[in-house]
Amino acid sequence: MEYQALQPVLLPTRQKITPAVELWRSFKNPSSLPISGACTGLQFRPSAPYDCAVSCGTRIDMYSYGATSVGRSLSRFTAVSLGCRFRPDGRMLVSGDASGNVSIFTVEDRDLLRKMTGHTAPVHFTDFGLTPSQAVSGSDDSTVRLWDIVKGSEAVQFTGHSDLVRAGTGSFGHVGPITGDMAGSVKLWDPRTNQEAWTATLPDSVYAVEAVTESLFAVASGRTVHFFTLDSSTPVASVDVHSRQVMCLSHRDSFVVSGGLDGFAKVIDTASFETVRSISVGSPVTGVDVSPDMRRVAVGTASAVHFYHRAGDEPQMPARTEKESMFFMPVSRKTGPRAGSKKYWERSLGSAATNAVTVEHVRREKLKAFDSMLKAFDFRRAVDVAMTRGKPEEIVAVFGELIQRNTLASAVRHFNEALLVAVVQFVSRRLATAAFAETLLVVAETIVDIHGPGAGETAAVDEALETLATRVRIELELARSMRQLRGLLDAVVM
Repeated sequence: MEYQALQPVLLPTRQKITPAVELWRSFKNPSSLPISGACTGLQFRPSAPYDCAVSCGTRIDMYSYGATSVGRSLSRFTAVSLGCRFRPDGRMLVSGDASGNVSIFTVEDRDLLRKMTGHTAPVHFTDFGLTPSQAVSGSDDSTVRLWDIVKGSEAVQFTGHSDLVRAGTGSFGHVGPITGDMAGSVKLWDPRTNQEAWTATLPDSVYAVEAVTESLFAVASGRTVHFFTLDSSTPVASVDVHSRQVMCLSHRDSFVVSGGLDGFAKVIDTASFETVRSISVGSPVTGVDVSPDMRRVAVGTASAVHFYHRAGDEPQMPARTEKESMFFMPVSRKTGPRAGSKKYWERSLGSAATNAVTVEHVRREKLKAFDSMLKAFDFRRAVDVAMTRGKPEEIVAVFGELIQRNTLASAVRHFNEALLVAVVQFVSRRLATAAFAETLLVVAETIVDIHGPGAGETAAVDEALETLATRVRIELELARSMRQLRGLLDAVVM
């Protein structure tokens, strides 16, 4: 009978696999494309065909949905473009720049429809307002302005921030824009009164604001994403998911995606306010968005934009036109068996080769060192090798095999001092792990039965056994407390 390699003891998974986790785990196979400058913002077009606009350098690059290169660019900037936002119908795009201008473009024709001036410092936040004819901007001059696109002029100016305005959303709750500044202030503005209608203060600078629903919005402050409603100036939830500053936010359905300077994009489920996916990019993330059909995730960094695709949605090269096909005719190559191969030597045998007897070669699985020792019935060395090279799951699996073979006591009797101390210390550390407890209790009992009478001979063994005894007492006291708690709960239920 062929020896079967040991299977390590499986530990329970830490993350519960929910439909949301399965959905976001399916985003794989990233395609990374270099950009001309640092990404200052990106967004998928709200309407089909869901092109992705990436603000970088002195232009905005438009990536076709599923393509592997830039389809077209908006390059009518005289300074670095700072972010971009589509109008909800996808027909227009607004962007600010380092000169303080607010530019409106038509997406199909790539025409510069309006260039509105008034800010005296770089404009980092732009968006469309409550109506399609309004645009909103926030600047380093600490002002927020509402623009009339039809007239191409400023309609309302909001002055209430005390620091640089770097984040915001164009409209929320059918009231007005929400903006955040570097001092940590978040304000909701009412265009009817030209005053703030709601305000909150956070301890760190605000770099992103995103409306999630008609009553819930997210704010990125420091390393934390805070979720607010207008009922209170205190967050309903705060999720600390990044190790460095959160730079950007996006949302799709009930999920919020955040990007930080730690090089990660994190997905938060607003139903439970838990992280369901973490995407490692390796560079500080300055822009992130999810396509409206939930099939693409775009992540922008200082040197590239990364597109993550759902499994089976890998980008395809665009089909060539008839004119292009004339210059890319496939080269005809003679096909045949490779020289020296089996088919090469059988090419002249014809049908005789079909009657040949083929011996299938079965590749044997290479055994690990402790498996080889168990196969050779060298149980002490199997434990020694597992303790030296194996993982905790494999070590417990070796002990379980010895218990099943009824050879654990024989192996323990032949432990030297160093191995005995190592095993006792391992049992003391891992005894509280539920998946290991049953096996390790048998090991501890066997060690005490065999080596307990010889206690006092060596200080190292005595110290290890004393640590094990302390651990067992702690576990027994915990079990006793749990039984008492269970009795109290049963009495309450009854």
